[in-house]
Amino acid sequence: MLFSESIKTALDSIRSNATRSFLTALAIIIGIASVIAMLSIGAGAQKALENEIDALGGRILSVYAGQTRRGGVKGSYAPLEIKDAEALAKNNEHDWQISPTITRNRQVKFNNANINERVGAYLPVHFKVRGYDLEHGRRAAKYVHKIRGKWFDITDEETELLVEACKYHSDGLVKGDITIQTCWDSDRLELGRVGIKPSPKRLCTEFAKRQDVIEEAYERSIIK
Repeated sequence: MLFSESIKTALDSIRSNATRSFLTALAIIIGIASVIAMLSIGAGAQKALENEIDALGGRILSVYAGQTRRGGVKGSYAPLEIKDAEALAKNNEHDWQISPTITRNRQVKFNNANINERVGAYLPVHFKVRGYDLEHGRRAAKYVHKIRGKWFDITDEETELLVEACKYHSDGLVKGDITIQTCWDSDRLELGRVGIKPSPKRLCTEFAKRQDVIEEAYERSIIK
């Protein structure tokens, strides 16, 4: 009986002060909605930051061969072997992926080019561990044909240029149509987003190879 009377009294109070009740309810709704919105924005920003850190290799631990050291005195060289990587891979306590690599400076020849370059040998899992998608350019090239005529209209010649620019932009090529070279340079100058400073050897145009252009592009990319 007491409960029903309380409900009736509350309803009567709301009806007699309709405007004040409406404003009170509106304030509560706005307050709750604001809290939910802020929590959602915070969670989204945190997720975006985690993705950026992952892209930079924040979850990657690199182990290098080195020398033993005691009291500031270097001892014998301690090399890493493939069995070390296999032992880590057998450890089931952690959900990790192991990618043994070997890198050396070697003289590289291709056609008329002859340069001393850093050469690496990797297992296929290396690209997955580092987050590299080697086929994204080729997928983009195929996608160009699907969206042509729907999102944009270009000539057959322009389509072929766009397809070639997408297909080979991550392959390190530096020769081609000047339009394609410009596309590749604009893409490679943004490598600062993943912590890599562009190398003039991997750029196409003389303008992009300028040291001041590379430095400016790198600083702009890492700030983003």
